[in-house]
Amino acid sequence: LDPQYKLPTRQTVSNHIWQLYKQEQEQLRNYFENLNCKISITTDIWSSCIFLAETIFKIIENFDLGKKIISVTADNASNMDTCGQLLSNILELHHGSTIFCKLRCAAHILNLAVTDSLSVIKESTKKTREFASYIRRS
Repeated sequence: LDPQYKLPTRQTVSNHIWQLYKQEQEQLRNYFENLNCKISITTDIWSSCIFLAETIFKIIENFDLGKKIISVTADNASNMDTCGQLLSNILELHHGSTIFCKLRCAAHILNLAVTDSLSVIKESTKKTREFASYIRRS
């Protein structure tokens, strides 16, 4: 380390980070503004559906995406249905008639189906393994 080097103050670092954040935010705004397509949001419930819908809406407003959002994809929890409906209502209230739907996550549906199927064949699998072990031992 160079003993002559003077570390920047906490405030200087904080200001620099804030400036970088604002620059990146503006670049994202410009990027989204120039998109000629619809946008889908993917989320996982991590709080109440009202808080989640409000948070998503704030992000949508911050980046002026109200007319571009077409769907939100989430797991199959009933509270996510409520969140999707709430978000749809908020978007319609603030941006007029919008095409918006709540989609269920295909990976989550597949995971549920496989887990359920494995529980159905669990006993058969156990018996097959026991039979194979018996054959190997004899």
